Amino acid sequence: MNQKKRDRYCVEILHAITLNSTCLTRQVGALIVNEQAKIYGTGYNGTPIGIANCNEGGCQRCADRIAGKVKSGEGLEYCVCCHAEENAILFATGRLKGKIMYTQWVPCSSCARKIINVGIKEVVCLKDDYADKMGGELLRQAGIKIRVIAGQ
Repeated sequence: MNQKKRDRYCVEILHAITLNSTCLTRQVGALIVNEQAKIYGTGYNGTPIGIANCNEGGCQRCADRIAGKVKSGEGLEYCVCCHAEENAILFATGRLKGKIMYTQWVPCSSCARKIINVGIKEVVCLKDDYADKMGGELLRQAGIKIRVIAGQ
């Protein structure tokens, strides 16, 4: 499958995965595939299993963001949610070395560290405006290709 066709296919799946997000402020999905677009993992952002969802009061930081008490990118250490990229890695099947991850934004530094350690070779993002810029820097330092395909 050529890259352009794989990107279109994966972005459509990414949008569907994102619909599962329970976050009050930002819906994010992640998809891990190989070159032929075989799916190895999917994830979306939300609270850990067994914890009330954000839209049910499970994350005070999300409630504070909605109330305007916390800005985007601030207070992340108080967020109880798992990021989409993190969930895609945690629930993946098979080895992830050499695979490709699709996600909405260039990952945060915490997710970038996990992406590096499992050996993902490329991260394809729809946007590059996430507040935590360290994630992209870490991925670049580790030699992981980042492609931003805006407008998909």
